[in-house]
Amino acid sequence: IIDKKDLPKADKDVNLSLTEFGRKIFGDIELNNIHYHNGPVMVQGVDSYIGEVLATFNTSIYESGSHVNQDIGSPAIVSANFGSGSVVGISPHFEKSGHYGSRIVKLVLEYLLKEKT
Repeated sequence: IIDKKDLPKADKDVNLSLTEFGRKIFGDIELNNIHYHNGPVMVQGVDSYIGEVLATFNTSIYESGSHVNQDIGSPAIVSANFGSGSVVGISPHFEKSGHYGSRIVKLVLEYLLKEKT
């Protein structure tokens, strides 16, 4: 996770794109109008613990300045192995995105439970 506290991040709905790996978990669904409010900015790098990117941002999370649109394509949902289990990191707030968002949270939990068995 890289974050710069002085960058003005948005409080708005954003659109995401599922990766091929993400479609295996969530199916072929649209991830539009998902609430974002000051979530982490994640990058996948050489020394990264991110195993798989499940979804990326299609909408910039920055309000203004030189970083607007530079984050498009950056990870919004990631997964990784941790110890004997799995973890999922989610930047936007699906739990604040209505019934549709709660469906995504449920799919993430089902994915984690499957990974343990």
